[in-house]
Amino acid sequence: MIFFDAYRNTVDNMVWLDQLIAANPSLLTKSEIGKTINGKSIVAVHLRSSKGSNKPRIVYNSCQHAREWVTVTSINWVLNELVIGYGKNDTLTELVDLIDWTFIPIVNVDGYDFSWSNNRMWRKTRKVNSGTTCIGVDPNRNWSYMWNRGGSSTNPCSDTYHGTSAGSEPEPTAVMNFLRDTPRVMGYMDIHSYSQLFMSPWGYSASFPPDYSRMLGLMNPIVSAIESVYGRRYRPGSIGSILYIASGSAVDYAYGQLKIVHSYTIELRDTGQYGFILPPAQIRPQGEEFMAGVMVMANAIKSEYYNKQ
Repeated sequence: MIFFDAYRNTVDNMVWLDQLIAANPSLLTKSEIGKTINGKSIVAVHLRSSKGSNKPRIVYNSCQHAREWVTVTSINWVLNELVIGYGKNDTLTELVDLIDWTFIPIVNVDGYDFSWSNNRMWRKTRKVNSGTTCIGVDPNRNWSYMWNRGGSSTNPCSDTYHGTSAGSEPEPTAVMNFLRDTPRVMGYMDIHSYSQLFMSPWGYSASFPPDYSRMLGLMNPIVSAIESVYGRRYRPGSIGSILYIASGSAVDYAYGQLKIVHSYTIELRDTGQYGFILPPAQIRPQGEEFMAGVMVMANAIKSEYYNKQ
């Protein structure tokens, strides 16, 4: 599909999503879960078939960090594969019939737009920080669980500035509220680039969470599935033990506050050759290998949920 031959700005992404929804009204709906500091809509797309009720839900969000463009294409790739496969591929049809899905492609809309118009390497939001000329908050250091416990900055000029207080920023708060208010969220993934890592909580500490063995039991087959597509190796582990300390993060909130055991963050391609400027030629293979991991996670959550019924 030509849409995935290049990276797309916010407007083009929203046009594509609207067209996909219009072509599949029995499967897809869209909602605004919040607004950015500059009043732009944070959009969620919901995939749900009419079969069954009280299903588990999996939530994916991407582009908390503006310069991580491949996260947007990857989340849209998964959405597209599930939609076009429904009714044609038995495995995908079952996953859509038995699971409700939510995709939030661009959390940091202001920052993403700025990375297109002004500074390709922009990371943070576009909040004007009072009393300084420095702009922006790192949305993935502002979540309301173990905020300001290390790996973030009090300096408004820093790329890891955590904001004035836990949950002070509208972008992470929109996703926090959606996760909190949505029943039966059994899986959550926060998508980033780059480093080829697949990680669980904790971010605020190098220690492992109580459910780490259960998490690792799913992370291992996920990274194996990803590697089976093009041979790309992803390292599994907790954020604080294999990457760095990062408090106030999305997955710490999802697991620590909401008790969603299967809460993970992925760092997509590559390991430094291109970094954030991953060539458009890698959009499709990145989408394909990410989809392989998504299917493993979805099948595991499906089995866990329905085996308990």
